[in-house]
Amino acid sequence: RSAHKLLIHGAEDRYRPVANAAVFAESIPGTRLRVLNYAVHLVFIERFPEVNREVVSFLKRPEKRGTRRPTAETTESPKTERRISGLFRQSSAGSGGS
Repeated sequence: RSAHKLLIHGAEDRYRPVANAAVFAESIPGTRLRVLNYAVHLVFIERFPEVNREVVSFLKRPEKRGTRRPTAETTESPKTERRISGLFRQSSAGSGGS
């Protein structure tokens, strides 16, 4: 059994696109992906209050047993959330059966 993990990523990161974070999170069982808008590569500096809140919230949450797929959530923009959800669908479709 694997521990749950939290991956926090900046929505505007040009060095590591959100698509990479989605694939990375999906490949590790028990990973929760949080994408923060208006943040680029140094999300932990640029959006430190939100990152701190996310970490504290994550640590306080009881583990959900049997969850393997990461959840893609954003903190401000439904448009970004739809974009991230689309990336999950694309990566799932491309990873089947090879």
